[in-house]
Amino acid sequence: MDINKIYQASFVGYFPADNPEYSCIVVINNPTQNGYYGSIVAAPVFKKIAEKVYATLCTHKQPVNNTDKISTSITKVGNNNDFNVIYKTLGLSPDIPDINSEWIIEKNDPFNKTKFYKKNIDYNLVPDLRGMKLKDAVYILENQGLFVEINGKGTVRRQSIKYGTKIIKNEKIVLYLS
Repeated sequence: MDINKIYQASFVGYFPADNPEYSCIVVINNPTQNGYYGSIVAAPVFKKIAEKVYATLCTHKQPVNNTDKISTSITKVGNNNDFNVIYKTLGLSPDIPDINSEWIIEKNDPFNKTKFYKKNIDYNLVPDLRGMKLKDAVYILENQGLFVEINGKGTVRRQSIKYGTKIIKNEKIVLYLS
């Protein structure tokens, strides 16, 4: 890197890849760490932006006319912020208490009312991922240093490493979806 030059790192992309709806350009002026190539400096920023935008803005595009007939059971386990965004976008007001937790779990009480509770994730142990959407499960496992293999589509129904097992970095875990 020439210290007399000022570099710009940039990356342009669109998502989702198979049916693009969004595009984004990331430009970083005078990057100071990890070099100055767009693929090293700007692309990871694009990835984070795309993941966040897609997770928060991409909801079902069907018009909501009668909220009385809509099942509020969108998923059973997931990110607290994602739940709030989804329900707000759909015009629903779920009973989500002010839970100070990144992850929550949905359960129905005996009167068939949906309630949300804190889902504890110990980042030193393999979590119980049953009922979780693939995106959230992969996010958690990869941040724990595990290599994830996927079998099927849908939500996690089973996992190859028993929950509560101590994390071994770079170990492979298979998620069985349905």
